[in-house]
Amino acid sequence: MSIPNPTVDGQGRRFTGPPSKEIDAAWDNLLFGRYVRLSDSEVHWLNRDKTLPALSYTNLTVSDKLSPGYHAGPDMLHSLHCLNTLRKHLDYEYYNDQMKIPKGYRRMHVEHCIDQLRQAVLCHGDLTPVTLKSVRFWDEDKGEEVWALLGETERKHSCRNGAELAEKWHELGEKRGFFAAS
Repeated sequence: MSIPNPTVDGQGRRFTGPPSKEIDAAWDNLLFGRYVRLSDSEVHWLNRDKTLPALSYTNLTVSDKLSPGYHAGPDMLHSLHCLNTLRKHLDYEYYNDQMKIPKGYRRMHVEHCIDQLRQAVLCHGDLTPVTLKSVRFWDEDKGEEVWALLGETERKHSCRNGAELAEKWHELGEKRGFFAAS
């Protein structure tokens, strides 16, 4: 018996499991168009707090997807990108050619993602109780079925509609242009 997989969203998409085209497509759809070009007024508004560093001008061109300018995306999509990055690192051998990340950058990126998710979780502060359930699964190392405790996350949460937020951001990107970094 394997551990149950509750990671199917309302559209029937799976986001975890062994690497597959289905799972990669679900993540790509969720993260598509993550960065949108900022307008001059948005740049001015974001730069108004002089206690923070000024925004960085991106002086790169990536095919027809990114041109020099100021770009941003919602923190929610950045956190999801980080979660997806960690997911891919679980199966790095499978994703190595796709990710093409220099070794020196890889650890820096993973640590950045861990810290991003730490901040997001603390900021979100969801107080929905996560109860424990007992599950049986096959332990390949022991060659037998064993019991373990797993957090039961199927409780009803009070949430923003992240899928709708991502869709609206994508619509904005369709109007202004976007960069679909995964």
